[in-house]
Order: sequence, then C-alpha cells, then structure tokens
Amino acid sequence: MINYDQLVERMKENGITSFTIKKGQSKEGFMSQCTYTRMKLNQGYIGLEIIEKILNELNIDKIQLVKNIENNFEIIIPDETSEKGTE
Repeated sequence: MINYDQLVERMKENGITSFTIKKGQSKEGFMSQCTYTRMKLNQGYIGLEIIEKILNELNIDKIQLVKNIENNFEIIIPDETSEKGTE
C-alpha cells in the first residue's frame, strides 16, 4: 500500500478537492473523482501519469517514496527549506 496523505494535503492547500474535480468545476478532467477518493483513503495504486500530472500542477519537483515501519510506502514531499541547506 502507498500512503498519499502528504500529496492529498498539498492538493487541498492548492484548491484541488473532490468538489473542484466534479463535472463543471475548475479542475474538471484533471483526474477522476474515483481516483481522488482512492488517494484520500489510501486504497490501491495511482498511475504514474496521474502522479506526474499532480506534481506538475502543484509545481513539485521532487518527492520521495519511503518504506515505513508497517512495510508500506508513503509519498513524502521534502520540505523546501531543509533542502536548500544541502545544496
């Protein structure tokens, strides 16, 4: 299983919610409501094309896929300020 919590939180912060994905809203066609719901509930896997679309929309250049103690994976969005000190 992959945990999408950080990615979903960042989407919400940028106005991408199940409401805005509905037909007739500003992000219509961005992704299906079913896919968004699966991400929110951490159910199943999301295709890389969708993840790439989300990252491009949110101007995210880097993510990490990290294995956690439950032997599941989670998507981590590195903090921009902590990365600047490593360059």
